Amino acid sequence: MPYATGIQKEDTLSWVFYSGVLTMGLARACHQSLIQHPDFLPGLDFYISLETVTEIDLNFAKVTALRSLTESRSKGSGKLPKITLFAPTDVTFGMARMYETLLNQGDVASAEVFGDEQQCFDWLGLTDHAIAKLNKAGKAKLEKAQTD
Repeated sequence: MPYATGIQKEDTLSWVFYSGVLTMGLARACHQSLIQHPDFLPGLDFYISLETVTEIDLNFAKVTALRSLTESRSKGSGKLPKITLFAPTDVTFGMARMYETLLNQGDVASAEVFGDEQQCFDWLGLTDHAIAKLNKAGKAKLEKAQTD
């Protein structure tokens, strides 16, 4: 269940790259990693990559719990964060769409799911420089986590 998380403070962006089986335990671990990061601020925009997820072990109740975690991460910011999910397969896209719907219904975040990674970056308004940093750091950390 490897994952990689990070924050690009100058881009007001937090990110996570999931790999393998996506479980509630993995999602909670990522949440803890982000809120304990020294550059964490409530309300950061959020990029989630499900590109290398092979299986999802989440149901509606667990996705609802994920929504609550996301809401707790944004409280007190006075800003509605933008959250985008890169979900290139039918399975990841379907689960991500459920999460997106729950986030958008309660004014927790402005969320969108895309099957194309560049659309995620465009929707977040990331510069080419921010995208390059995100991909370099995220994919390197994920590769390291997969070999540990």
